[in-house]
Amino acid sequence: MKIALISPTPMDHYSPCIRTLTGYLKMHGHSVRQIFLPADTYGNRFKASWRADTWSHIMQMQQPMVEDLVELVKDADLVGVSFLTAMFDVAVQATRAIQWSADGSVGSLYRFNGAAWLETANWLGTAGSAVVENDPAGMVELAIPLAALDVSTQLDLHLAWVDDRLGLDRTEGGVPATSFADGADPNYARYYRFELATSTVPSSYTPLP
Repeated sequence: MKIALISPTPMDHYSPCIRTLTGYLKMHGHSVRQIFLPADTYGNRFKASWRADTWSHIMQMQQPMVEDLVELVKDADLVGVSFLTAMFDVAVQATRAIQWSADGSVGSLYRFNGAAWLETANWLGTAGSAVVENDPAGMVELAIPLAALDVSTQLDLHLAWVDDRLGLDRTEGGVPATSFADGADPNYARYYRFELATSTVPSSYTPLP
């Protein structure tokens, strides 16, 4: 089996965990690639915290480093990540990038047919849709054709981030901002209604109801 072990590390590259595990795995006939992501190569950004009037400091790999990482693990049968708590942000960034590249599970389109959600896997990036992601800048830009939403002249829109890490399952950053309180709240109360046949710019609309 081809195994890739990733370790976001302090600058000393010590990482005894994956070094020990690598020795054990090789002893049992596996091919192992060790990948170290040293802290002195990271960028930094800040984002508003879920706590009022506070900010969170986030360490992030630069995009070329993310792309190199994905390339290094593309032929692996198994990928593992070992990290100290202080390196959590980079570990999450690495995991999401690899997951996105490996199986497209974060690029599915879900449609509700009145009874159940139906999934079209690996949809994002097809049928005229597109995504551009810049982790260091904390930005994601999506293009979704209106036809994919069965929309022609009027669009009711609510957006939110969903943190689906094990044990969290929380919603964050609702749009409109007053639609719900961040946290375990799946039920939005406000939305935007855009009239697509008019020349009204999106910033002119106010939330409903």
